[in-house]
Amino acid sequence: MKEAQQANIFQGVRVNNMVEDVALFQFADDAIFVGEWSLKNAKNLLRVLKCFEVCSGLKINLNKSRLSGVTVTKEEVISMARRLDCKEESIPFIYLGLPVGGNMKSAKNWQPLIDKFCAKLSSWKAKTLSFGGRCCLCKSVLGTLGTYMFSLYKAPKKVINTLEGIRRRFLWGGTSETKKICWAAWEKVIREKKCGGLGIGSLRALNLALLTKWRWREKTEPNAMWIMIVKSCADSLRSSGLRSSTGGSWNTIRSVEKDLNEVGINVSTFLKPSGDGSSWVWELDSSNIYSVKSLRKLIDGITLRLLKRKRSGSVGSPCKNNIHLWRVLSDKLPTRVNLTKRGVVLPSVDCPLCNIRPESLDHVMISCSIALAIGAHLTNWVDWWPRRVQSVTDFWDKIRRNGEKNANTEVRKIIGAAFFSMLWKLRNSKVFKGVVQSDLETVREIQTTAYHWVRCRSKGGRLINWEDWICNPANAVNLCTALAYR
Repeated sequence: MKEAQQANIFQGVRVNNMVEDVALFQFADDAIFVGEWSLKNAKNLLRVLKCFEVCSGLKINLNKSRLSGVTVTKEEVISMARRLDCKEESIPFIYLGLPVGGNMKSAKNWQPLIDKFCAKLSSWKAKTLSFGGRCCLCKSVLGTLGTYMFSLYKAPKKVINTLEGIRRRFLWGGTSETKKICWAAWEKVIREKKCGGLGIGSLRALNLALLTKWRWREKTEPNAMWIMIVKSCADSLRSSGLRSSTGGSWNTIRSVEKDLNEVGINVSTFLKPSGDGSSWVWELDSSNIYSVKSLRKLIDGITLRLLKRKRSGSVGSPCKNNIHLWRVLSDKLPTRVNLTKRGVVLPSVDCPLCNIRPESLDHVMISCSIALAIGAHLTNWVDWWPRRVQSVTDFWDKIRRNGEKNANTEVRKIIGAAFFSMLWKLRNSKVFKGVVQSDLETVREIQTTAYHWVRCRSKGGRLINWEDWICNPANAVNLCTALAYR
């Protein structure tokens, strides 16, 4: 193509004061040819492509090619496409999965992304996956599904709210047709784990962080072609007397700094030249290289309201049990008292295990006669089991021992998490199946579950044997000096 341009066989597009005309944009096996609108220029392009076929042995399929025109009538485009034996294309069009030439400030142009979100979250997935599975899907799939479009276009607030609504419904087991109770505010759920959330992250923060990366690339790639094109277009606008805010993707990207300033973030505070001035550094990341993760965390940390209590879940239990523990510590389980508060009419609010007092979270987990009986058995197993506690909060504080961090503390947290999980399982078995197992069976299930969690989900945990664990879990862990939790 360069030789064809130099020989004046193909006329590209001159962008203001750039030395070379722009004629080709290529990524992998997709290519866009741009040039002056004329039949001669188009036929010469076909001749160049024919030469490429002869040299490479790769045939150009014109049936898959599209022709678009800028500032020309639709009839001219159709006529030219027929002569070239290809198909006509209108603007906006899709290139590499992204809409090109459309007004991305309009919510209707984001409908394909919304449809993708809905397709990923079919109703059967919400029904068959556990809460932990749905949480992982929200983070791994729904948190990255829009990354491609978010990296180039700023999503309208309406679109962000729609996508967040889809994620929220799916996480709590709902669908587009049916609604389920959302037991926690969404801003609490998407916060980082260390700040009391589940670490899902907000889509708005992701969008702003991805767009800010272009500012980093602008500084670190001053000689890239896209930089020269953007600068030439800006110079052309100034010379024509138009404001630089006329529109376009780049001006939208530049406006991201205003959005960040509104939440109290100044990009220039972290994006600075190096000591010798030869490069740029990003001070939010230890590598001094821009990372979307670092800015996204900062945005979420500022825009999302902090919780009064941090989540201190067990790090050795599976994901779904960690989330169950988070719901216990946040009082977000569907106990009968909580259901009544949310307008659900029940025949009775009494605890299904003891039928004496209303079923609040503190009652079913701490003060219920069944919970007390199971706790008494566990006291004979471990000497640190909390006694005379009135609430889940007090119970967990005693297990954590003021945030002390060592292997024994982690084992206590795992056993506590297993206690909450098995007790809630016992409650659900009575409510939905009418079956209640004995206290000793529940205790043995807690011991077995905690043992498997420690053994399978910790480094060195396989050195612990069942006999030592049943005798005294603390001694079993002390015998295993290589135990180090993930």
